[in-house]
Amino acid sequence: MDNKFLTLIVIAFLGTTISRTLRMGTAFLTISEGFSFLSLLAATFAIGRILSSYLSGISTEKYGSKVASLGISVIALTGLGYAVLPAVTYLPLRILHGLASGIAWPSLQTLVMSSVGEEKRGRASSLYFIATNSAWILAFLIGSIIDRNAMVVSSALLILIALVMLKLDVRVGVKAKKGKGKGKKRFVPPNEAIALGGLAVGFMTLLVNTEVAIAVLGLEFEKTVIGIVLAVAALIGAVVSYLVNRKLIDYLETHLSLLLPSVATPVASTLIYVSPMTSSVGVLVTKAAVSWWRSTLLGLSRAQETGKRVGLFNSSADAGRIIGAFIASQGAAMLPILSALSFVLGLASWTLSLKSRGEVSEDKK
Repeated sequence: MDNKFLTLIVIAFLGTTISRTLRMGTAFLTISEGFSFLSLLAATFAIGRILSSYLSGISTEKYGSKVASLGISVIALTGLGYAVLPAVTYLPLRILHGLASGIAWPSLQTLVMSSVGEEKRGRASSLYFIATNSAWILAFLIGSIIDRNAMVVSSALLILIALVMLKLDVRVGVKAKKGKGKGKKRFVPPNEAIALGGLAVGFMTLLVNTEVAIAVLGLEFEKTVIGIVLAVAALIGAVVSYLVNRKLIDYLETHLSLLLPSVATPVASTLIYVSPMTSSVGVLVTKAAVSWWRSTLLGLSRAQETGKRVGLFNSSADAGRIIGAFIASQGAAMLPILSALSFVLGLASWTLSLKSRGEVSEDKK
């Protein structure tokens, strides 16, 4: 892992920390509006993201880090809107926030994954999610106490990060490096498997990474406790994603890398709504499993046309969030449907991936 990779990881940590703090802060400020409103906040964010996330990956292959810089700048402007405008405007602002995030983070993922060879893709994606899941720790903790004035400061910091990205002028184009991984058969699922997996993980992401998780836990706990529970879950997910993907993707190149999180995540999610006594444990375990699953899909997206595959993964996950958010907005009783849909789609993704075993990767060309 070279200096460029590490610089991009630091930027991912700082940028996502601030962006997610803005999301969580506004969610906590409006928690009294109830489950349906918070579900709509999640839905509008996903609507914005899906409009831009696919094109972001493709555009990054041509324009490099300028794409991420643009997205981060628009997130900063959205933060100013949160700070000065009334809560009634949060739904349209959430669409803009999602649109900007769909530009910024898939672009940054494309740059991160393109900066390493395929033989390190599992570790690279895991380190990316270690950084961004660590960002959730601060986002949930700070978000539970942030006020509108602090959102102005957050926006100013995002502008500085956007300027750094513009100055770096990172480009896509790094091929797999020569070494002990050269000539090894890669497990490279087809685009259809990535798309179905993204859709499935989108349903589960909705439960633990967005406003819906606040609504679920907010029924039983205070804001600070919610932040702590979700922060611990993020830390566990970060560690799991690195330890597991380093072995299953980089070393073993096995289809089990996709099967295991596809099954474990929806099964774990049932704990969220089975009983109030298990809801916090369910969020924690599901959060860890989602981190593992998302990291797996991002790592497996590193192949030919990385930008396109990363964009496909993100846009599919956004579609899952949109569908899932509207299902969840009908009430907490609808949450089991999300688990069932995720389970079926996850198995379909794994089934499609089996026919790609042994596909020739970049480093064999």
